[in-house]
Amino acid sequence: MLIAFWTCTSLRPLAICEDSSLQKIIAHASSTEGSLPLPSRNLNRENVMRIYDFARTKLEELLQTKGEVKFFSCTSDIWSSRTMEAFLALTIHYLTDNFEMKKFVLKVDPVVGKHTADFIRNVIKDAFEEWDLDVDNLSMMIRDSGSNMVKACNDWEVPHFSCVGHSLHLVVGPLLVQKKKRAQPDNEETEDVEDNFDDDDESWSRSEVLEHVRNVVDDFRKATKF
Repeated sequence: MLIAFWTCTSLRPLAICEDSSLQKIIAHASSTEGSLPLPSRNLNRENVMRIYDFARTKLEELLQTKGEVKFFSCTSDIWSSRTMEAFLALTIHYLTDNFEMKKFVLKVDPVVGKHTADFIRNVIKDAFEEWDLDVDNLSMMIRDSGSNMVKACNDWEVPHFSCVGHSLHLVVGPLLVQKKKRAQPDNEETEDVEDNFDDDDESWSRSEVLEHVRNVVDDFRKATKF
């Protein structure tokens, strides 16, 4: 029940109890004699930064290893937190000589200012220089469909393609929106908004159509992840 209480009060996902790292912490605490006090916030932050420095050094060494990375693709996206703070993420994906697929997150940094094409291009170019990546070996930049991101890639003259997930959302999103009612003056019937179904067609009900579309969306999501 303590895990359930922690899940509720801290807004943790239900699957937190299946987290392997949490299970290791509990196993370690159970095998330790006496009390095991938690570190302070500052100490925890210092330890996180030590892990970051170690992981970054190892990744830099890996990416510079001869024969490890010949050609690669990247994904980039700008997204906002619940508090409307903007962040830019950059990932790298490549195959080794043994056809082993590898992917790493290179950058998740806050971005301040207008997200113009020049701004986005300069941020990504700086990241390439920071990680000593040769843009001539970039096979494809996977991006969102925003006009600023498209222009940034065009101006940089790199091969780029829209993210399938973003495009799929644009296609099916309107169909998944709940039906709304538009207020009308008295003596007039309300009009359905964002409902393009033919009410005279009894072969499909709206709920059946939505259920069918959601199943198709799930199939496409699986294909996208693959």
